[in-house]
Amino acid sequence: MAIDVALLVVGIGLILLRRWAALLSSALAGYAAFYSILSSADEVEAGLSLSFLIVLILTVLFWRTLVWGNKVRDPLLFLAATVISALIHYAAFAIRHA
Repeated sequence: MAIDVALLVVGIGLILLRRWAALLSSALAGYAAFYSILSSADEVEAGLSLSFLIVLILTVLFWRTLVWGNKVRDPLLFLAATVISALIHYAAFAIRHA
């Protein structure tokens, strides 16, 4: 559930062009690329793992159009993302047991 909340918050932040969301998504993509390259035994998989670094390139290219954020609205986005994630998990749980 924590991963879902993080992805929802970052997604909402990217839609609103927030720098913190771009930095977080770049860090997560960099970590995923690094982990994928280290764990892959095939050169093709390692090459495809480098596609995760496109997020970092886009962050650098569009840095000037991004803004840091709104201190009043950003906690509300986090709360909304948490509620949405909890509802999605509850719906999946309810459908599975029905």
